[in-house]
Amino acid sequence: MQQLLLSQTTALIQFGQLLCLVVAGDRPSPNLAPPVNPGTTGARIWARTNCGFDGAGRGRCQTGDCGGLLQCTSYGAPPNTLAEFALNQFNNLDFFDISLVDGFNVPMEFSPTSGGCRRGITCKADINGQCPAVLRAPGGCNNPCTVYKTNEYCCNNGNCGPTDLSRFFKDRCRDAYSYPKDDQTSTFTCPGATFAITNNCPYTVWAAAVPGGGRRLDPRQTWPLPVNPGTTGARIWARTNCGFDGAGRGQCQTGDCGGLLQCTAYGAPPNTLAEFALNRFYNLDFFDISLVDGFNVPMEFSPTSGGCSRGLHATMTSMGSALLC
Repeated sequence: MQQLLLSQTTALIQFGQLLCLVVAGDRPSPNLAPPVNPGTTGARIWARTNCGFDGAGRGRCQTGDCGGLLQCTSYGAPPNTLAEFALNQFNNLDFFDISLVDGFNVPMEFSPTSGGCRRGITCKADINGQCPAVLRAPGGCNNPCTVYKTNEYCCNNGNCGPTDLSRFFKDRCRDAYSYPKDDQTSTFTCPGATFAITNNCPYTVWAAAVPGGGRRLDPRQTWPLPVNPGTTGARIWARTNCGFDGAGRGQCQTGDCGGLLQCTAYGAPPNTLAEFALNRFYNLDFFDISLVDGFNVPMEFSPTSGGCSRGLHATMTSMGSALLC
């Protein structure tokens, strides 16, 4: 099984009945796991068919060809089924879609496999076999924009709607873009990294995080905290015996951060610390529990995804848990 690491989200791209991941033009190997940088936008993955290349990586593909190169540096030529994504966008969300705006050449599935996101999208219909005569192309089925190049099909002025020809694609692949403005039913999201901060103490604590702020947590309450990729020097801790007014100002006996409910600076000792840094050397995430600032409450810091077992300075992806007491 081949996986594509999308920032804090791991995803599978499947073409047809086999997983044939094509990233930057390289032929996939059984264990290929190409990294994608946080903040990547305008990204595309697609399959090329009926290709031939020489030893220098020059040649031609019947569908999806990218300038006659094995190692693609530009988008492929229509028709080709597209997996598109943009990472760490609004509210740190990752956006992904399957697009038929450049036509169709092979069936595709695009499925997140981590980060608590399980909404996979597919386009598995026999579009090539059912393609209208006006859209047929060797090895694939063109989008009407490719054929007619008019505003009706291409939305050149930003104002267009579905057509009979775009509905041919939509009726067969409900998840996929069928024309350029088909956003409402065709764009999907996955959250970035999330930490679940849970109070297992029999008393109230005021959880704090830098970056992140702070929140009162009664016994058994959880605070889901999103964390941006690349975050470093981060701390999570519990504050005890706090009192705050309606403006969020007050004082805590331990872990106080300048008298604020929403912490913007580290807490005052003594306080037990969960510390972490994301996407560091070799894209590894590092975490620890520290008593360098003393101790105020028992703590557990446990990764919950990414195949990472509990341990100091281990690696983790997508999600972790800081359990107080």
